[in-house]
Amino acid sequence: MVQPVLKALPRRALRLGGLRRSNSGREQALRRVRADSLRISETEVPLRQQLDTLIAKLLPPGDQRLGTVLQAVTRAKPALESRNFAHGDVESGVRAFRSLCDDIDKVVLPRISTAAEVAEARRFVQGGFFSAADNPPKSVAAARSILDRLNQHRIRRNLEYRPAVVNEPGIMAFGNGGDQVILSRGIVDDLPADEAAAIFAHEIAHLEQRHYTSLQIVGAVRRRLGSGLPPDLQKPFSTLANLATAGLQREQEFLADRGAARMLARAGISPGSLVAALERLRVAGPETISPLADHPPLSARIEILEGLAGQIGR
Repeated sequence: MVQPVLKALPRRALRLGGLRRSNSGREQALRRVRADSLRISETEVPLRQQLDTLIAKLLPPGDQRLGTVLQAVTRAKPALESRNFAHGDVESGVRAFRSLCDDIDKVVLPRISTAAEVAEARRFVQGGFFSAADNPPKSVAAARSILDRLNQHRIRRNLEYRPAVVNEPGIMAFGNGGDQVILSRGIVDDLPADEAAAIFAHEIAHLEQRHYTSLQIVGAVRRRLGSGLPPDLQKPFSTLANLATAGLQREQEFLADRGAARMLARAGISPGSLVAALERLRVAGPETISPLADHPPLSARIEILEGLAGQIGR
């Protein structure tokens, strides 16, 4: 994952690498709101607020599960502070936090409506990420044509995925839940059509599997636990939560690759086009391999996709 230039760029941005927007351009974009954005009712409760309310009820003070994670963080503190992330206590702490998040996700995710996810995506679109120069008509039309084909094979029939195009070269795509695939102009202008479709399918797979919302649930659990920790455990817990979240995100990438390959096959597009897109990124620069990396190595993703090719078809 290429690190975002400004903090306003979502953690999941640039999952497919390449795009770097200048600070000045991004800062200008952050000061402007697209006039044609779809408006959200002011009575709509933000997703973060919904999650914090639900999780406060599910994890009241004194809940034994909070104590279990607290004990795990305490044991792992020396190893976390020395960044010995392979230590058994750190691994146990990560498992404890992930187990709690997984349990909460099973209860909370079904309670979050599609409408809430769509509203969250709209808030991002309205929030200043886009500038007046974004969404060039030719690129939007090309992106919509690809999405129209993929939409016929979506699983969430109550959603129809729509493009929003950042007017920049390079390869960048992400989604903030809901129905929007945000991408750079370079994907539709410069890549072969099948590779562009593969990148779209990967992002749609994240949206179909509600990965963004699951990450927001993890964030809400993290806030709930972090608010009650003593000061000396705040930083160790933050590090442990970062490790757990990064591990979840790496798992989500593999799941999105698998979902994309299947969607491409249903649409009559070779799943091998996703491999081709990932290969293109692999030769563009060195990979980051770290326990805190939120994307697995491209080589590992390519290897798994090639193994799926015989099952899904090229």
